[in-house]
Amino acid sequence: MMVATDLSHKKVLLISGSPRKKNTWNALASAADLLESAGVSVELIRITDYNIRDCLGCESCVRGRSCPLDDDMKNLMEKMRLADGIILGSPVYLCQISGHLKRFLDRTPHWFHRPELTGKPAFAVVTTAGSYQKETLKYMSTVLMHWGTLFTGSAFRSAKNWSVPLCEKELSRFIHILSQGSGSYRPGIRNLILFKVQKVLSEKILPVDKVFWEEKGWLKAPFFVPAKISPGKRLLTRLFYRMLKNRVKPYDEIS
Repeated sequence: MMVATDLSHKKVLLISGSPRKKNTWNALASAADLLESAGVSVELIRITDYNIRDCLGCESCVRGRSCPLDDDMKNLMEKMRLADGIILGSPVYLCQISGHLKRFLDRTPHWFHRPELTGKPAFAVVTTAGSYQKETLKYMSTVLMHWGTLFTGSAFRSAKNWSVPLCEKELSRFIHILSQGSGSYRPGIRNLILFKVQKVLSEKILPVDKVFWEEKGWLKAPFFVPAKISPGKRLLTRLFYRMLKNRVKPYDEIS
C-alpha cells in the first residue's frame, strides 16, 4: 500500500445509491478491500436498506429546527459525522444519480447552510452502461463540497471495465488526506468558489447560519479548514466573494 502511516484508528463509510449489489456495490467493495488492506476500518452500506422518506420542503432543518420526519436519516447522518472519510457511489439513472440516492441527499439541505462534515476526505464513484458519468460525478462532487468535505477525486466504471476493481492510484489522494489531515489538502478553485458562495449566504440570509459560521471562525477564513491555497487562488476567490456579497440582498430586503 502507498501509505506507511498506521490507519487502524481511521473509519471510512462507503454509501451505495444502487438498489442492487452489482456494479456500484462491487466498485465500492473493491475500494473497501483496498482500504482494509491499509488497516482502515470500513463500513459499506446500501441506501435502500434504510427507511428514508421524501423531503417535505418545509425548511425546518434549514432554519435550525428538527426535521419532522421520523425515519432512518438521523442514524445515517450520525454515521457520516462519526466517519473519518466518506465514499459515495451511484449508478447513472437517466443522466443522473439514482433516485434512491437523490432522496437521501435531498434530506441534507441544512448541511449546505451549516456544513458538519468539514475536514473529512471524500471520494465519488459512478457506474454507467454508457455515458453521463461526467455530469453525474460533477453533481456528486458539488454536494460533497457543500457538505464541507475535502473532495479528493472520483472514479467511474462502465460496461467496458465493470469487473476492474478500483486501484491504489485512484484512491491515493483520498488515502493521503485520510492519513495526513487537511493541512496537506489543496482545494481547487471550484471548491473555494463554492465555499465563498456559502459564506455570503450565511452572512446575508439566515441569522442561524451566521451564528454557526461565526462560531466556527469561517467568516474570516479562506476555507473551512487550514489548507494549502496558492496566492493566486486566494486573490481570485477574494474578489469573487466581494462581488457576490455586494450583489446578494439580505433576506429581510428580499421578503
